[in-house]
Amino acid sequence: MLEYFFNDILENNFIVIASRPLNGKVELTVHILYELGIRQKKKIRMFHLDNPSDFYIEKLTSFMSGIPSNEIHQYFHPCMYQRNHFKIKEKPFIKALEEIGNSNIEMIDLKFASLSEDILDYFINYDESDDIHFLIIDTFDSLIKNSNYKKEEILKALKQYSKKYHITMIILSNVERKSEIKKAQTLKTMYHYDSFKKYADMMFLISRVRESENISFSALIYKNKKIKGPITII
Repeated sequence: MLEYFFNDILENNFIVIASRPLNGKVELTVHILYELGIRQKKKIRMFHLDNPSDFYIEKLTSFMSGIPSNEIHQYFHPCMYQRNHFKIKEKPFIKALEEIGNSNIEMIDLKFASLSEDILDYFINYDESDDIHFLIIDTFDSLIKNSNYKKEEILKALKQYSKKYHITMIILSNVERKSEIKKAQTLKTMYHYDSFKKYADMMFLISRVRESENISFSALIYKNKKIKGPITII
């Protein structure tokens, strides 16, 4: 189903991906970075307001090299006693890092940044001379907290921006905490659902599914004013 997922991304210009914590949003984003940024060599700019860029680089390196992410993390952030003892499979690790470094993926950390202008103005006035294809924001919830604009104004501005520059906008968001307790997810449990459906071409609500030792991810999909799913995508 991932092939259809990527086709949908390429055919639309405003997409929302949401999940509860640790339920697939990061994994799906890593697949997007790999398929579109590494394999298809599209230009991607990703703004980080929650998880730092190092977090995604570690996940992407792990995905591409087949090395467990905890080993990748320990390599980048070793404890004192590990510095002279920790080893990693050099060839797949270095190859993955080289591919990421030579790709058109640009990651910009704003989690601890102090900007003189409003963060939304920073996004939509960014230099577009390099003609990017995809812009990813992690996450919309943090964008709201760091902007003086109202939620509806932010979404309208981002929508206009994506159309003006023919950029596919991918917004990462979260799910209401009460759905974690009830263990029930519907599209309406997404934060800002009513606002998103006014502007989004597609919305994906991701959840993790475990069958014995295998883990897959399913999604409820909102497209063309209709809801589909749950559909297994990974």
